Amino acid sequence: MTIDQRTMGVPYEKFDTEVWKYELNQIAGPTNLMVPYGGEILHVGTQDDQIMVWVEVVPGGRKVERRFQVVGTGDTIGKQESYNYIGTVNVGSLVWHVFEDTPEEWR
Repeated sequence: MTIDQRTMGVPYEKFDTEVWKYELNQIAGPTNLMVPYGGEILHVGTQDDQIMVWVEVVPGGRKVERRFQVVGTGDTIGKQESYNYIGTVNVGSLVWHVFEDTPEEWR
């Protein structure tokens, strides 16, 4: 995604950005999040044994739905062409892998 796409044609550096944190489901299937358009994933990690994703956003922007899937090692991911790998985290003795299900127009 280019900077112009993230900000609807306005140069990204003209906006103040913030880092927002979102919690991801570990077991209950995909997590659908409403994130300001063009939010850039910075990091996936854990906080208090919960899987989190940190995203740089332009606050006040139009929100779009983004879908994340957390899978354990050896579990089925789904259609690989639609998933973008984000990162791997450890929660206790378990290892989780985080993917974003990207819409076709983003591929």
